[in-house]
Amino acid sequence: LKSIQLGLDAVRALHRSIILRFAYSKTPTPTSGPTFDDVTRHAHDLQPLIQSNADMIVAIQAGFIGYRGEWHSSFNHLETNHSQLASLVAMELFEWTNGNSSRQVQVASPLYKENWLLRQSVSAHGKQWRRDVVTNTSQRSASAFARMGYHNDRFMAGDFRQWSHQYPTTFQPGNPMYDYMTAESPFVSVDGGLDVDLPGTATMDGFQAALVLRLQHYNTFSMSQGYDPTGAKPGPINRWMKASLNVTQLQENFMPAQPEYLQQQPPHTVFEYIRDHLGYRLQLTSAKYSITPFIEHNITFDAAISNFGFSAPINVRYAYLVFIGKENDVAFVTRITTCDPRVWHPYIANDPEYVITQHPIHHYAALPGNLFGKSWLLGLHLTSGTAPALTTNAQAMAVRLANGGMEWWVDRAGNGGVNILGSVSVPN
Repeated sequence: LKSIQLGLDAVRALHRSIILRFAYSKTPTPTSGPTFDDVTRHAHDLQPLIQSNADMIVAIQAGFIGYRGEWHSSFNHLETNHSQLASLVAMELFEWTNGNSSRQVQVASPLYKENWLLRQSVSAHGKQWRRDVVTNTSQRSASAFARMGYHNDRFMAGDFRQWSHQYPTTFQPGNPMYDYMTAESPFVSVDGGLDVDLPGTATMDGFQAALVLRLQHYNTFSMSQGYDPTGAKPGPINRWMKASLNVTQLQENFMPAQPEYLQQQPPHTVFEYIRDHLGYRLQLTSAKYSITPFIEHNITFDAAISNFGFSAPINVRYAYLVFIGKENDVAFVTRITTCDPRVWHPYIANDPEYVITQHPIHHYAALPGNLFGKSWLLGLHLTSGTAPALTTNAQAMAVRLANGGMEWWVDRAGNGGVNILGSVSVPN
């Protein structure tokens, strides 16, 4: 546990966030392995560590069982006990998260979610597992089904006929589980990675990969396979880093991209495009304010956000208007309660042309007297729901808008993470 915490401390010092997965086995043919009692005991031991580092955890992967924690090939065949699997995921969903009803747990396949868990007549930790498909109306629910996403460690793209029949077809078009995951993907956390042992992975085209990443709203993608940082044994990701982005191909397929992004020089590579559009890529498309002088001055703020990424933010985020003074001091912060970034999807589901959607922001607030008669910088702070506003942790997790030239404000102590919209004068 101490070693894990030291690793998390090192990640925090870099202002990074993580996806967690625990596993016992690095081989598909183990000669020994844990029992479920071992797994449960270790999961309980990890709970305080998970809770104390919740602000930097993007998602938790169910893990523990089998080869690389993927829920297959375990020595004691733990993956066949559906009730105990449900109990493990329930612990991760409802105990590890310490009441955070939005935190998600990813499973390795929609088949596990559909057949192994949600169709089982089991009740774990007082939570009844039931089958449902996550939609825009249920995505913010605390239910187990709405908080289970996916990590696809066998990502496939391109000509699916090249994949050998000996491998599961769960992630191939036409398979019901592929369609099930695609339908849910706008509303749950999705991670992926390559399996270099799969035939066809070595020649996978980067743009074809981007099409699937967009279709299934991937938030993150692992570089642990298919990439050699030394370049001695280049994998497909190494090739994507050298492949020029074909703008015409991008536009013909209605792929998201800001015009200024496509005009940047030197031109982007396919890898850079994927890197820059995984998850969300938020741009402020309009903003205006007005101040009405009364006994207490009031500000009315209206703005619009567009998302040029592959997915909406998954975890809870809060939006704040921030007034910053000439001495680099924060004079006033007001939380915007009329918007939820988790519904800032790039486009409306099933739109064949993937038209980028604009999401309105409206806020009205009374201003305190210490702002009167002065000019201030006005900023927008978008931070994680697990980090207090304008702290060092908030700065590490804050969203930086993809508007070229927009100032990013951090105070002398490293707190903040505010997108500066402009200056505002408050009358006496």
